[in-house]
Amino acid sequence: MLYRQQRYQEARSTAEQIIAAYPDSQAAQRAQFLRGLIAAEQQDAARLRAAIAEIGDTTDGRLQADRMELAGHLALLERRYDASVAEFIESAQLRSAASDYRGTVRALAKAGKASEAAGNPGQASVHYLRAGRSALHQGARERAYALLSEAQILAESAGDADTAREAGGEREQHG
Repeated sequence: MLYRQQRYQEARSTAEQIIAAYPDSQAAQRAQFLRGLIAAEQQDAARLRAAIAEIGDTTDGRLQADRMELAGHLALLERRYDASVAEFIESAQLRSAASDYRGTVRALAKAGKASEAAGNPGQASVHYLRAGRSALHQGARERAYALLSEAQILAESAGDADTAREAGGEREQHG
C-alpha cells in the first residue's frame, strides 16, 4: 500500500524490517521485490541489482517472475530495450501461469513502456492492448481504458490500423 501511494521511504523501511525479522522466508523475498520496484522508480541501478541478487535463482514461479520483472527494469534503466521487453514478457507469462493477473497487467504495460523507449510504437501498442484486455478481465476498467487508449494512439502513430481498431473497439465496448 505504501508503495502504491508513492511513500517509498516508508515502504522501503517496512520491507527492510520484514527482511531483518524473517531473512530466509518467502516474505523476505517478496520484500526484496518491493525494494527492487522502489529502486527502479528512483532509477537506482545499484539497489535494483542488489534486490535482483537477493532474490537469486529460485524454482518458485512467482519469485522467478519478480526477478525477471526487476531485470526488465534494470535493462530499461540501462537502455537495453530489447532485453527489457523480453524480461517483462517472460515475467508476464509466469505471472499469468500463476494466476497473478494484476502482475500480468503491470509486466505487459512495462513491456509497452520499454518498446516505446526503444522507438517501436507498433510493438508497444500490442503490449498495451494485451495489458488493457487483461485489466478488463479483472474488472479494472479505469486502468484498462488508459492502457487501451495508449494502445490505440501508438498503433495509429505506427500505421497499424488493425491494432488501433481492436483497441478502440475494446474501449467502446467496455467504456
